[in-house]
Amino acid sequence: MTRSFAGVSARLLNLLGRFDGTADTVSVLHGAGHSLHSMPVIDLLVRMGVLWNDGFGPLHPRVPDGPEPVFTVMPTTACQLRCVYCCSDALDPQRGRFVDPRVFAVALDAFLSEIFRFASRARLGFHGGGEPTLNPRLMRELVRTFVERCDACWMAPSFTITTNGTFGDEICALLIEHRFDCRVSLDGPADVQDRQRPLRNGAASFGRVIRNIRRLVGEGIRVEIRPTVTAASVGRMVETIEMAAAEGIASVHFARALVSARARSNGIQPPDRDVFADGFAAACRRALELGVAIKGDGAHCLGLPTNRFCGACGFNWIVTAHSCVSACTEIQGPADPDAEHFLVGRVDPERQVLETFPGKRERLRDRFVENLPGCADCWLKYSCAGECPLEAQRATGDMMNTHSPACDVIRRMNADLVALLVHSTTTSIPAGLRSHLPYERVRATL
Repeated sequence: MTRSFAGVSARLLNLLGRFDGTADTVSVLHGAGHSLHSMPVIDLLVRMGVLWNDGFGPLHPRVPDGPEPVFTVMPTTACQLRCVYCCSDALDPQRGRFVDPRVFAVALDAFLSEIFRFASRARLGFHGGGEPTLNPRLMRELVRTFVERCDACWMAPSFTITTNGTFGDEICALLIEHRFDCRVSLDGPADVQDRQRPLRNGAASFGRVIRNIRRLVGEGIRVEIRPTVTAASVGRMVETIEMAAAEGIASVHFARALVSARARSNGIQPPDRDVFADGFAAACRRALELGVAIKGDGAHCLGLPTNRFCGACGFNWIVTAHSCVSACTEIQGPADPDAEHFLVGRVDPERQVLETFPGKRERLRDRFVENLPGCADCWLKYSCAGECPLEAQRATGDMMNTHSPACDVIRRMNADLVALLVHSTTTSIPAGLRSHLPYERVRATL
């Protein structure tokens, strides 16, 4: 939960188990047969965040922090790529639809009114479902509206985007001007990217993407890439880390390809879970050597502690080109599978009224890890938080279940990463991981 990992003796493990918040430190030490000479070890554990004192009672394990709210817009259903595994099956740019700015403004006002009582910052995210940078004029208008609304609420605005990275100079300048955090869907080296993510006319996309990444990195913009790993590309994960290090990319988030209608028609298969786990472990070792942050199912243990997998079960507000408000970036409109579970409202652009669907958000917010029976005894529960609710819904028919076929492999992947960090000789964790605690190597004897 604190991203602190240790190789410990049985004696220390026994002592840690006694800190349950019911007794003071001296009593715990004496009860375990320790003297006050062991206090420096306890002080070290508190400093590292393994034990926590809120100032009102005895030491106890740290309670996970709550989720951060985010407002997301999916500006279009269109895309200029023709990815071989696309789940959303985005339309040609000439046929796609775009979000109505009036709808965006109505939903944004509702979002800001909800978070105003506890938030001093607000973040606008642009996300796919199509490619969010296709209409530069619309994108600038949405950014301007967001800044104006935040100023009126005394909130500091910030920005993030998930993009295929094939945009032109105007969008690149906008991202630099507003200091966007950029997540680019780049699947790996040129041959992997061009095979899996070609332009709609079949031409290569890697050259455009890497040119934009280099410009953004050169301007000090933090860039993360998100490779989708297929059965054909699973053996290239280490090369992808090496490419990221060479290009100044801060972080690589590996994701297994999902089975979709387009993937089936193109003969694309997701990688075997065990093969993916082995590839992820090799990529972790290389990332640690090169100073590249790594994310994905196998690195849940490095994230901030949470009891909810994602904002779908928290504060997500996602406005789509269908004038809907969704809790999940995979669900855009009523025609999407499982839309009934994740669409939480719609906006009437003519009347400029937001209609919320009763009970939908409450149902989603009931999905937290303490409420998932399959997670009760899992050591990873405040890192994984029950995995994706949409995947659970599709795999089991109930989002309140866990996606159990993946659980054993995910636990093994994270345990392997913990062991790698404990036994490695590196002096610092790769830059780019979101952590409130410094990473340092310490040794203490109880």
